[in-house]
Amino acid sequence: MCNKRQAQTYTDIDMTGAVAIIMGSEAYGLSPTWLTTAHKQVNIPMFGSVDSLNLSVATALLLYEVVRQRTQVTNQICNETPQHR
Repeated sequence: MCNKRQAQTYTDIDMTGAVAIIMGSEAYGLSPTWLTTAHKQVNIPMFGSVDSLNLSVATALLLYEVVRQRTQVTNQICNETPQHR
């Protein structure tokens, strides 16, 4: 489990560059070694009575955010080129 005080919400982290997403097990999370090695810890906010997501759902959500951010950057670059003005 990550330290929620140190973790940033996944949408607040810049994932447009090189990233490695390390996911822990649903039962035990990540080992202390991984947690201290990580450059950033990510939190997925939860609402309601559920306190966690299935590992595959959480992974899909993070990967979708990577694609969303990179697509947004690509679209901004394309819109700034002279041929698109």
